[in-house]
Parts: sequence; C-alpha cells; structure tokens
Amino acid sequence: MDLIYIDPPFNSNRNYEVFWGETKEKRAFEDRHENTKAYIDYMRPRCVQLARVLKKTGSFYYHCDWHASVCKISDKTRREMV
Repeated sequence: MDLIYIDPPFNSNRNYEVFWGETKEKRAFEDRHENTKAYIDYMRPRCVQLARVLKKTGSFYYHCDWHASVCKISDKTRREMV
C-alpha cells in the first residue's frame, strides 16, 4: 500500500447523531474515551495493522484535530509499530 488516509473519531468527548439520506436513517457513534491513554489504546491496534500493509516508502495520513493531536505518527513510531 502506497498511501493510507484515516479520519477516525477525534476523541472529542461527544456523541454524534445524523439522519442520513432520503430515508432519514439514523446513524450515530460515541466519541468518548476515559482519557487520552484510553483513546491511544483504542487507536493503536488499528494503526499497527495499517502500518503492517504500508510500504516502507508509503505515506500515512492521520486526520485529527486538537483533541487527538497527541497521536502524531513519525517514522520512528512507524518502525516501532511494525
């Protein structure tokens, strides 16, 4: 894999609800974690699996806002995850 882009929950400590499409299907998710460590523990296995399939020359983009800004992934971190 050459490129991975993820837009996961941001650890915003909010519940989200939207009514989707013409049928107004309700879609919802919770973006609440006990603390920052719990959020990182939630995301780590996902990032590990993504890093596993990413080429050594590939790019990994993790879309986050200030709530999850502690989740910066460097080359060093990537090497440790693999």
